[in-house]
Amino acid sequence: MVGIITPRSALPFAFMEQKDAPKTVMDEPQSAHTLLRRREVEMRVGLRRSAIYLRLTNGTFPKPIKLGPHSVRWIAREVDAWVAARIAESRPSTAEVRL
Repeated sequence: MVGIITPRSALPFAFMEQKDAPKTVMDEPQSAHTLLRRREVEMRVGLRRSAIYLRLTNGTFPKPIKLGPHSVRWIAREVDAWVAARIAESRPSTAEVRL
């Protein structure tokens, strides 16, 4: 019969969700793969372009990934980790605090 709509419950097992299926990149939270433009990086870290590229040259800032001949992006979680490390360096640990 032409034009009959099959209810979802009658579809083959291939369309059913597999609980033991291997995880893929697409299964991870989207924020894990967020890419940032340079201006977004500038706003997150509070540094301008020249300071960011100076730190890249010194090896003290996360390297961007190249998307094309004139396009780079930074991985958000790497930039956030860099910021968190700077915060940790600037705060004395509880063991160092003397009363």
